[in-house]
Amino acid sequence: MSIAGAVLMLIAARSIIAGMVEVATAASLRRTGGERHWPIGLGGLVSIGFGTFLLARPASAALLVVGEQALADHGLT
Repeated sequence: MSIAGAVLMLIAARSIIAGMVEVATAASLRRTGGERHWPIGLGGLVSIGFGTFLLARPASAALLVVGEQALADHGLT
């Protein structure tokens, strides 16, 4: 595995773990009566989906990550 592949796997793992934490946080907020818990849960689900996409399709995901970084660097986001 190349360094780029390893970095991609680290990004995927971090995204999935962060998504799980966000979903758990949203569930906890819902139980305690928090009114705005759904955006946190939705963000967590998107993070889990992104991490899964990175693991399932590494070539397409690498292109997606590079394209997003290029947009962020040029201030287009």
